[in-house]
Amino acid sequence: WHIWIDLISKFRLIEKRYGRSWQSIVPILPNRSAYFDKVAKHCFPNLKYYVMPRGETWAFKHLLVPSMSNVHDGITNADMVRWLRHKFSPKIKVKPFRKLWISRKNAVARHIQNEQALFMKLKGWEFVQLEKLPIGKQMQIFAEAKSIIAPHGAGLTNLLWCQSGTRILEFQRDTMLGKKVYPVLAHHLDLPFTTRCPDIKEEELIDGKKPPGVKRLNDLFKFDLQWTYLKNSMEEAGIKE
Repeated sequence: WHIWIDLISKFRLIEKRYGRSWQSIVPILPNRSAYFDKVAKHCFPNLKYYVMPRGETWAFKHLLVPSMSNVHDGITNADMVRWLRHKFSPKIKVKPFRKLWISRKNAVARHIQNEQALFMKLKGWEFVQLEKLPIGKQMQIFAEAKSIIAPHGAGLTNLLWCQSGTRILEFQRDTMLGKKVYPVLAHHLDLPFTTRCPDIKEEELIDGKKPPGVKRLNDLFKFDLQWTYLKNSMEEAGIKE
């Protein structure tokens, strides 16, 4: 999420303020991001950018430091979203047809504990683990999707590539409904978006500490999702089995 919205969308601020192509500048990143490297290789392979080595201090003669492109965490503006789609969306000419079940089975937290049993009851759906797909494939399948079911997670940043009208069903913890990251993004893209809050099962700390990969204690849980609840949620979201 922060790569696309907080970093790449800053290129738009450069274009808008100085009337010059964002590819004519040289971005300086404070930290290495494997995900940014993958995105850059696929979407803008000719862009030259540098990562400051840890512990170094650089002196610049001239430096542009654009503001964050969202005021609060994940709250974007429509101009940024339109620009990201215009610059980077895959060229898809087919009518949306895919039904995607986005899995977080390998994540430490926020996964659906019985998702395999639930998925087997559905017909015509694709079981997708985004971390196993290259950037271009992720963009393509979201651009071709007509329905998406997913627990809350960064993979939903790929909503950027969905065509208007794609229906989204997100599962989220009730205490985290204040995070409007993906509902706001969907609003800008004209995507019908439904959030449901199923029962959860709290995960335990390991030796009193959060497991690696978990940033907030509030994230330390998994969804306890039952078939009847899933069916009712899909009906509410206007998604067919």
